[in-house]
Amino acid sequence: MIEELRNYLHPDFNFKTNQGFTEWLLQSNNPKVGPYLGEDRHKHMLVQVENESLQEILDILLREPLADYFWYTYRENGGRLTYSLPQHDVVPSGALRVDKEKMKIFLRDIKIESILQ
Repeated sequence: MIEELRNYLHPDFNFKTNQGFTEWLLQSNNPKVGPYLGEDRHKHMLVQVENESLQEILDILLREPLADYFWYTYRENGGRLTYSLPQHDVVPSGALRVDKEKMKIFLRDIKIESILQ
């Protein structure tokens, strides 16, 4: 389910098909991302960091379903994941944009699944 989330998140720059989230993460201020993560020999580490980041985004979306952009703060400030709500006017360039319509359906499906379990 967490892997499906990446299909509803889009960077604010041109990216290769199905690589948008990975490219965004590699360019982000995530403190776990370094230049080595883009190398093939560290692919398993990249997958782990991607999954952690997706889980972090999902946790925020479950609390704040209206969150529409995500980004990491500067590393000097801890590189924390930050988000904006629709009423916020300023979003940094390179932020990750949420596909709102698809996200509504995704979050609804998660809630249904959690009720059925």
